[in-house]
Amino acid sequence: TDILFILTREEKGVGDWFETIYTGSPGPGDLVCGRVTTSGPDRNIIHLLANTYLEYLGQTSAMVYSRSPDAGQTWDIQNVVLEGTGINYYSGIGMNEYIWADERNGTIAFLVADIWIDMFMMKSEDNGDTWEKTVIWEHPYPFFDWNTTITDTFFCVDNSASIALDADGKAHVVF
Repeated sequence: TDILFILTREEKGVGDWFETIYTGSPGPGDLVCGRVTTSGPDRNIIHLLANTYLEYLGQTSAMVYSRSPDAGQTWDIQNVVLEGTGINYYSGIGMNEYIWADERNGTIAFLVADIWIDMFMMKSEDNGDTWEKTVIWEHPYPFFDWNTTITDTFFCVDNSASIALDADGKAHVVF
């Protein structure tokens, strides 16, 4: 069984760590490859991306989003497949294909970069209540399938990409 652990302590940089298991809502089963960023005045809002590892909601593996408004004590959004990332768009989003930008002035964003799907950014200006998707590089073979897509070499993202937000919330992406 794959498990995501959350480690916290009372004071930043001081004291023992306390370990809890993030289980989220019923549904996706095992979660792996968690990626976290924080926001809010005290950085107490936790934003978590994780991979379902196994098939979920029609995808071979899905990327799910969760949010805690109180430093991990409770989760008001749990294991949601964000609009624009589900089965209508991709047959799956695998492990280690997503990366957070550091929060800037209330704006959060993450980048998804993989060889087999579009490279896109998801950006929220309201701490994850709503998201806007921007496709940065469109994959030439949507829903690429090794068994049916016959092609030679093509230009694509090679999983090495990064994203940063400037003070105005403008995203800068390299790949």
